[in-house]
Amino acid sequence: VYIVDRARFDTPGIWTAKVVFNSSDSVVEEMAFQVLEVSVAPNMGQKVPATRNLTIHDVDRIEDIDSHIPPDSMHEKSVAQALEEGKPFVVVWSTPMFCMSAMCGPVTDQVISLQARYKERVNFIHIEPWDLNVARNEGRLVPTLEFAEWKLSSEPWVYVIGGDGRVGARFEGIVSSDEIETAIHGVLGRRIDN
Repeated sequence: VYIVDRARFDTPGIWTAKVVFNSSDSVVEEMAFQVLEVSVAPNMGQKVPATRNLTIHDVDRIEDIDSHIPPDSMHEKSVAQALEEGKPFVVVWSTPMFCMSAMCGPVTDQVISLQARYKERVNFIHIEPWDLNVARNEGRLVPTLEFAEWKLSSEPWVYVIGGDGRVGARFEGIVSSDEIETAIHGVLGRRIDN
């Protein structure tokens, strides 16, 4: 994984990126992507929706809301509850069992590792983007109402939210625990001590 720090684009539209790896094989990768004028998903500095995602208290079995094996422990609060509490929180939108990008499991594991270190100061919430009942029984990926509420169209996503309910950082796709940890320190208002 190679990380590009905050690429800036002058105009919206279809852009291409070319990646050249300096090696004896001279591998060149090119990809196209769309840049929107304004993000439809919650963006930096914006308040996030007060989503009432299901928690462990709303279901009979955790497997009803979590495809991670074993299930993780990030289902205690809804986003709405976290917003009411006023404490910074992290939301990971991922589906380890049904991930289209094949990145959900590793990203979820990164967030789990940070939860162990920061759970006293930061709430952690895992929300599955797809209806797990339909995915398991019909083999189709149908977005949940919560996923649609955030206007997300891919997975995984990690959002780091400040105590004021505003987006401090957001990451689409693969992300390192160092990047998420830096964002956590940003919403906690202090730098990382190395």
